[in-house]
Amino acid sequence: MIPAVAAATAAAVRASPPACGIAAGTAVLTRDGEIPVDWLMAGDRVITRDTGLATLLAVESRVVPQAGLVRVRAGALGAGRPGHDLLLAPDQPVLLRDWRARAMFGLPQVRVPVAALLEGEGIAAVGAGGELRLFTLVLADPHVIYADGVELFASTPARAAVA
Repeated sequence: MIPAVAAATAAAVRASPPACGIAAGTAVLTRDGEIPVDWLMAGDRVITRDTGLATLLAVESRVVPQAGLVRVRAGALGAGRPGHDLLLAPDQPVLLRDWRARAMFGLPQVRVPVAALLEGEGIAAVGAGGELRLFTLVLADPHVIYADGVELFASTPARAAVA
């Protein structure tokens, strides 16, 4: 690739956050306990809500601007959910199984992009800031994983290709 084109492509990739992803340092529940997402690799096994354990096919990452990401403050989704402030890509799907699902969507549980929760108590878009590394965990099948106590949908190979 021509250097100028490569630089322009890299700039375009950094211009907007990816569809899905969780910030470096976020603790993911694995067979070996909570592990920072940036320490995970293909072959590691994560705890899922539906099947117990699932093997990671890939762990993808990229550096993105913080502006446009969604910050979920500690406890914003219930006691210990998340356990620490959590930064997510705006389209990262979360599983709601509490009063929010019933009040906002009329359902006992619902899969929604975290951006649908903006302006809720403790959930806001990140303004200006530096850059950070976002990770996408890829599993063979759709599963709900646990990231800092929040139930998130992991990516699948087809979804990861468009993220």
